[in-house]
Amino acid sequence: MKAKHLFFFVLVFILTLGSLTSSGVCAERYPDRPIQLVIPMPPGGFMDIIGRWVAEDLERTLGTKVIVMNKLEPR
Repeated sequence: MKAKHLFFFVLVFILTLGSLTSSGVCAERYPDRPIQLVIPMPPGGFMDIIGRWVAEDLERTLGTKVIVMNKLEPR
């Protein structure tokens, strides 16, 4: 009975150790390319101004370029 418990403990320990060591190796810096912030309103409106303000704050916080894009859905 003790051998079963020991085997289970060793197995869990090895799986846990393996998951901890592999996660650091595969980690990438996020975001690895510029972020596109899509605003579904025409340029110059209230939502455009707020979106550009949010984009500036995101650039400072994340340390990456944020591109603001105004895209209107065709009717």
